[in-house]
Amino acid sequence: MEINWLAEVEKRKDDLLKDLEGLLRIASVKDVTTSTPEYPMGEKIGEALDYVLALAKNEGFKTKNLDGFAGYAEWGESEDYIGVLAHVDVVPAPGEWTTPPYEPTIREGSSMPAVPLMIKDREWLHFMR
Repeated sequence: MEINWLAEVEKRKDDLLKDLEGLLRIASVKDVTTSTPEYPMGEKIGEALDYVLALAKNEGFKTKNLDGFAGYAEWGESEDYIGVLAHVDVVPAPGEWTTPPYEPTIREGSSMPAVPLMIKDREWLHFMR
C-alpha cells in the first residue's frame, strides 16, 4: 500500500498545527532557579518535555521520562529500532519583537514564532514522520 504523505498531513493539518503551537508557546529556556528533582533543567524545559511525551503517548507510543533530563517514545516490540535525537530547550529571546517570541502568529502564510521554531521545528518534523 502506497501512502500519500502530503494528503495525510493535509487531513491532519489543524490538529498538527494546534499541537505544534502548544509546544512553541512554552518558553523552554534553561532556568536552574526553578529546578526541582522532577525538573532538573528548570520548570519550563520540564513542561516542554512532558508536553511532547504526552503527545507521543496519546498517539499510542510507550513513553519514558528519564529523570527530567530526557525522554523517549517507542513504537512496537522489536529489538531493532530507529533513534531520533531531539531537544525541546530554546535560547532566551531578549530584545524587541514584532510579535511576542513565544506566541505563534499567522503572518504572510507562516504561523510560527521565530525563536522556538528555529530549534523546535526539526524535532516536530521527526515526530510527524
